[in-house]
Amino acid sequence: VKPVDVASSRMKDKDRILDEDEITSYRSLLGKLQWIAGISRPDIKFDVFSSSRVGKAVTVRNLIDLNKIVTKLRTDKFIMFPKLNVKDNLSILVYSDASFKNLDN
Repeated sequence: VKPVDVASSRMKDKDRILDEDEITSYRSLLGKLQWIAGISRPDIKFDVFSSSRVGKAVTVRNLIDLNKIVTKLRTDKFIMFPKLNVKDNLSILVYSDASFKNLDN
């Protein structure tokens, strides 16, 4: 997964609405991140969920935030579990809550 390139001229006005090509790139990256979050990276679920709630008025700032999730994926390659001294069979049950109450609105 690669971040979407943002032209330096676009970075100056972060509240500017994306053009059609940028929106297509945003949605494509968002879909990829949703898939990754759903199958293997619960640590990014809330950030991806928040990025999916921007609606039709996607801004340069939203795209920058989405790119930050890609950076997190590249830098945090593992989810660490504490070392367990288990001699028998081990089962791990994982539950993730996207923390909907953390949204601004």
